[in-house]
Amino acid sequence: MRFLLLFILACLCACSNPPSSSQSTLRMAINEAPDSLDPRQARSLTGMTIAKMLYDGLTRIGPEGTPIPSVAEKIEISEDGCLYTFHLRKTFWSDQKAVVASDFADAWAAIRSGELGSVHTSLFSPISKITVIDPHTLQVELIRPTPYFLELTASSCYLPYRFEGVYNGPFSLEHFRCDDELLLQRNSTYWDVENVHLFKVLLAIVPNASTAVALFERGDLDWVGSPMGALPAQAVPHLRQTGSLCAWETAATLWLKLNTSHPPLHEPLFRRALALAIDRQALVTHVMPLGQRIATAIVPPLMGLQQGPLFADGDALKAQGVFEEALQKLHLTREELPPLILICSNEDSYLKLAQAIQQQWRQALGIEVRIEACEFKVRLERIQRGDYDIAGKIWFADYNDPTSFLDMYKTASDALNETGWESGVFASLLEQAAKETDLAKRGTLLSQAQELLISEMPVIPIYHHALNYLKTPDLQGVVLPPVSPADFKWATLAAAR
Repeated sequence: MRFLLLFILACLCACSNPPSSSQSTLRMAINEAPDSLDPRQARSLTGMTIAKMLYDGLTRIGPEGTPIPSVAEKIEISEDGCLYTFHLRKTFWSDQKAVVASDFADAWAAIRSGELGSVHTSLFSPISKITVIDPHTLQVELIRPTPYFLELTASSCYLPYRFEGVYNGPFSLEHFRCDDELLLQRNSTYWDVENVHLFKVLLAIVPNASTAVALFERGDLDWVGSPMGALPAQAVPHLRQTGSLCAWETAATLWLKLNTSHPPLHEPLFRRALALAIDRQALVTHVMPLGQRIATAIVPPLMGLQQGPLFADGDALKAQGVFEEALQKLHLTREELPPLILICSNEDSYLKLAQAIQQQWRQALGIEVRIEACEFKVRLERIQRGDYDIAGKIWFADYNDPTSFLDMYKTASDALNETGWESGVFASLLEQAAKETDLAKRGTLLSQAQELLISEMPVIPIYHHALNYLKTPDLQGVVLPPVSPADFKWATLAAAR
């Protein structure tokens, strides 16, 4: 058996200029408290970004946007691509206990077994067996070759976890004052602490985006906006003119999930009419002018699956015709339609987006939809228990492959599906793609799966998300990969705070 050896890169720092002081504190705004500090449970981008600060995985997405060894000092991959052997470096938790292979195996097992009720279970589906060879050797056997497996091991749900309050990442948590702030400090026991230049990271909870921008402009914050908050859409033109607006292209789609167990959303023609009636170009031009690209497919163009539109944007005339067909199949009139409820984020920008879509449906189809704005945790809980008709969500890819957007709809029972929709044909296409080694043929199968999903429309794509933020020029070295949360491990501040 031939082995491919992967070694740690010689230089990991993304910035060539060292900080002027070892006492620098990065001050960031987050719009709400993280949904969980347990990396296995975090679902919000805020939670996953903080997880990358507090924990370190076998691999990490490096400055070049690709996975590099981290806690794993050396990685052996079998010739058939189905056996990964991770050799762990000598590293420690913040309580001085050694990080060992079982820390990873146990954390993963809790997710795979369903013990935690984690929505991330499907991300472990490539694995058939995990073996702890010795305290510093972990062996993972895959069901079939998975080219993106090292990206998976860099994701937040693959991080090790023992119990709350101990960390093995670049930073440790000094305090968490609910509805106020989180304060992180450099973790002195971290194996790569010499490349962690920030002394502390202050995460101030600022629910109002306009307030956060005002604090930034006053010099009280160093970073505002994505990935742990949003910028007010109305402020973007001014921020763009001043040259202070920064953008980060990422593989993400904002979509509307439809609860297909709730009539009339069980009817595909009704769902399709809703999708056709939305004028996405008007939304990204006038409501969310943040550099978003309209989505007429599920998978972002960044992944290269399909460049052309799979349906027309804002085709009100066609939407009306499809809507009339749906009513005939449902044996209903407009007046007899049950009321529909759209739940969305309580952030001002997303509430305005929901209101614009509500108005477009009213004008094109003559239907009324009620909006209920909820904070992140409440919205997630309602979606998970099926207490919704239509729900706005943003999905960020966990790894650089179209299946990160498609696999969740393979079965209705998948914790990330949340629509109740499934199709045997769709599942078969994904199964065939998983076994296909010819990349062109695999791409064709995945394209066919996406086309089927669009034809059934249990989820309506609105736009491919771009992340916008403001940062002080003094801050450098933040890694912003297209897939994976932002990483502040290598960040530097030119001046002490």
